[in-house]
Amino acid sequence: MIDWLLLRLPPPSQLSLICALLAIAVPAWKWKVRGQQFALDRLVEAMMAGAGFPIGLYLIVCAFEPERVKMLAELGFYLLAAGVSVLYVSAKSLIRERESSAADKGE
Repeated sequence: MIDWLLLRLPPPSQLSLICALLAIAVPAWKWKVRGQQFALDRLVEAMMAGAGFPIGLYLIVCAFEPERVKMLAELGFYLLAAGVSVLYVSAKSLIRERESSAADKGE
């Protein structure tokens, strides 16, 4: 089933661009229709989230089918972002655990 899906989807880099454009087009259109002011920071946030979503799906597929990692060769930025995210969550969890232990000891 994964083969069927991946053969019909554009390459990860193109799918990422398509999702990024959709992610900024929808709020931009809503703001225009409602007469609201455009918020560039929110558009950039939506664009990054939209671009990252398909890459996240591809990374999950690669976890189960490692031979597909070659599909991600041109996506260095997203691999970097994934690595930074893992480091951030890990560090935050360790710091929180250390603070919790210190509070339990009354330090």
